[in-house]
Amino acid sequence: MFTASEKLKQEYRSLQEEYRSLRSENGALKLRQTEMQGELAKSGDHNTLLEVEVSKLNSRCEVH
Repeated sequence: MFTASEKLKQEYRSLQEEYRSLRSENGALKLRQTEMQGELAKSGDHNTLLEVEVSKLNSRCEVH
């Protein structure tokens, strides 16, 4: 009985460690996702600005 109890305690500790590790990894991944969303938004804004510049250049070329 004592051995089974110790085995369960060890398994419980192991599961707690795994949970903490996964929770930490999840937090890091959420942070990276947020960073990447910011980069994507910034890239989208930059793309829009470039499209406006191309449109302006095309308009100037059509006028001349």
